[in-house]
Amino acid sequence: MMFEARFVGVATVLLVIGASSCAEVIQGLDVPYRSNSSSCQSPPAHVTSSGFQSLALGQGFLCAVRRSGRVVCMGRNTFGALGTREVELSSWSDGIELNLSGIREVAAVGPFSVCALGVDGRVWCWGNNQLGVLGNGRDEDEDCNLAPCRSSPTLVRGLPIISQITSGGVGVAAVGVDGSLWYWGAQLDDGGGQQVDLTHPHRSHYERVAHADVVSGHVIAYHRDGSVSGLAVV
Repeated sequence: MMFEARFVGVATVLLVIGASSCAEVIQGLDVPYRSNSSSCQSPPAHVTSSGFQSLALGQGFLCAVRRSGRVVCMGRNTFGALGTREVELSSWSDGIELNLSGIREVAAVGPFSVCALGVDGRVWCWGNNQLGVLGNGRDEDEDCNLAPCRSSPTLVRGLPIISQITSGGVGVAAVGVDGSLWYWGAQLDDGGGQQVDLTHPHRSHYERVAHADVVSGHVIAYHRDGSVSGLAVV
């Protein structure tokens, strides 16, 4: 196992890179830890420091939101995962700030993609777009080492004002301030056995949703009246 210390703004981050190439942050950021990469099997680690409010941990990289609302990414720029072409594809960066502001949280989508939610309710995504997880179709994809990608943050269009985003490694779920539930990035069984191939946001038939999770291949919707519903992700 290899240890690497990296400096990102005010925080020093210690990465542990094992045989699975999964980077685990174990020291340096006082933020909620959540890895949505199915290839990351290490247990969550305790992190201690300040200056950041959200963390997205992928395979060999991470992106974090400063308390100022700016996003900084570090690690390996595989398939544009760092959200910039300023770092050569597949090269390592000690930390680069993206051209994004007013961001509230970030979420890892699979091993090489990230989505970010702004305080204005807009959603931006970047990285690998192999399964359409970036929510903007395929027409404007770039070539990142023979894989479709977006190497800079791209606005996800067709959404209302969003209050929450989440991912369980397969696609993204988003909850609107109006209580609507949206999903993109995989096939979805929308409750009636109808499967929809999603490379753009799809609105589910559920309403008055307060919160959502993506767990074990299902989107779990928690409604404002306390009831719970689920959509199967194929």
